[in-house]
Amino acid sequence: MAHLVIYLFINGVLIGYNLLWQPGFHWFYFPLLGWGLGLVMQYVLEIFYLQKDMERKEALAEKRAREQVFAQKEAEKKTEKESVESEKEETEK
Repeated sequence: MAHLVIYLFINGVLIGYNLLWQPGFHWFYFPLLGWGLGLVMQYVLEIFYLQKDMERKEALAEKRAREQVFAQKEAEKKTEKESVESEKEETEK
């Protein structure tokens, strides 16, 4: 957002300078378009990077959730097995 504000301010000054001091040739288009193209490219690349980073984080969170559910099921099986064994031992006595 800060880059856009700086872009607008500086290019506003350049447009004003060009129209005030050199009204015969409108050269302000060159920095306006060049810098604008760079600004658009930066925005698009950041969106692409953020999307990839978010997908990676979502996949990692899903993996962790699956591991946690698996560990919880294993703990439940172990607890159930231990309770069955203890019941078996009690009935044998």
